[in-house]
Amino acid sequence: MPFANGTSAARDKIVARTDEDRSDFLRNRGFSKAETARIIDTVLAEEGRKPESIFDFVQGITAVARDKPPTIGRFFSVVPLIYLHAFVSARAQGWDVGAPADPSP
Repeated sequence: MPFANGTSAARDKIVARTDEDRSDFLRNRGFSKAETARIIDTVLAEEGRKPESIFDFVQGITAVARDKPPTIGRFFSVVPLIYLHAFVSARAQGWDVGAPADPSP
């Protein structure tokens, strides 16, 4: 059940309502303009709407990554979003985890 609670919390955590919010959310986490556009377009194509929640963004990143050969750089560009998802999941389960730290090296 904890995993389901975390997924539900990630779906509920709205981080972007406008196109500028969407772009800023991904760009501030190290994605290029082209990658950002590709992720947003992928969510729109697969879900029929633009991403708003952390879950939406993680789903879009995962969908785009499926079509690319693995590289270590791509792995480290996704780590901050995985960290953010874990933080939201922990908070949803009632854990006192404080504020999210900056996972950038």
